Amino acid sequence: MPWAQKLNSILPTNLVLSKILKYYKADTHFTMNHIKSLFVFLLLFFLGIHTKAQSLESAREKWNKLPANEKRALAIYQFSKQGELEDQVKREILLEAIDLIPENSADTLLGHLHYKLGQTNYGLEDYVKSLEHFNKALHRFQEQRNLYWVGTTYIQLGNVFERQNRLDEAERMYVLTQKIGKDLHNDKLIAYSYNSLSIIYDKRGQSQKALDLSITGLKYLKSAEMSDDYLTGLINIGIHYKNLGQFDKAIQMYEEALSLEITQKDVFSLAAIYINLAWAYNGKKAYKEGISSALKGIEYANNIPERKYFQADAYDVLAKLYEGEKKWDKAYFAYKNHVVLNDSITNLEIKSKVVELEERNKTIEKETQIKELNFQNTAKQNIIFSALF
Repeated sequence: MPWAQKLNSILPTNLVLSKILKYYKADTHFTMNHIKSLFVFLLLFFLGIHTKAQSLESAREKWNKLPANEKRALAIYQFSKQGELEDQVKREILLEAIDLIPENSADTLLGHLHYKLGQTNYGLEDYVKSLEHFNKALHRFQEQRNLYWVGTTYIQLGNVFERQNRLDEAERMYVLTQKIGKDLHNDKLIAYSYNSLSIIYDKRGQSQKALDLSITGLKYLKSAEMSDDYLTGLINIGIHYKNLGQFDKAIQMYEEALSLEITQKDVFSLAAIYINLAWAYNGKKAYKEGISSALKGIEYANNIPERKYFQADAYDVLAKLYEGEKKWDKAYFAYKNHVVLNDSITNLEIKSKVVELEERNKTIEKETQIKELNFQNTAKQNIIFSALF
């Protein structure tokens, strides 16, 4: 068995590692220099993991020395905002922080901890838990009459509903955000609501309405100087133009998005832009440009958690582009990959739906039990009342 194959069987699945191993497998002249360079890389990789573990333990040691639980919880919250933390680790320490604060505490931190957990679970595609924590955060912010955070949490709840295809519920959340944004004269909240609503209308197949909402949202994004979201707005407008068959305008939006300096640091957006460019080129029958864009989209999608959704879409358009070029073997290969990824996504969605329905069923059972207890209690009170008279 070649060295690279042995290593592939024992190493954890990791994008960087898989790329390195792919390079070595492709090289027919596997020399001692190759082995040395590979093991230097592996040494650095595992040192990185060890450093992260040490960093967490060091932080834990510090916050455990703090005199009050609230201060420990705050220290954990600050630590959880570090970008390099994995979502699974983040979830564990945030739950630890929540346990430090009594549920009836008036501490404003508890709402932010639940909000952060909602985001973390969303990243892990655990939408049931995400909804649970966003709802708890919403309740806290409503109690504190913090309208900005109420509006922001509505957006997040809408995003979870949208991912679950509960479009009416998502729309209601976004409309509530827009109302709060206008009451507060907050362009940021208004922009988020317009952009999010445009996605809902796009999913419903109302592309012109989606386009109009996105263009309005883009103006608010610009006035709020939200460069990250301005980039997203351009991509969304391009998608709406593409869906309306206005491919040149779509390509123009994507090219403007690519020209922004911030785009080059945003792998998620790069994947989205190139995959959507591929669809626009397919609409124009510009197959070569489309194939190039689709392959770039697949490459960038390797580096993001949502890779399955992106790559399934990319292989779908790639198959159509190869068909246009009459490259049937490549079209078949692309279509096959699309089907495999789609099946994988469907299985995940079914599993998530089952968990969601189980949680809803538990809630219904509890509500029924409470109603029954209330009925029994009322009946007892009536008996006592009758006995007295």
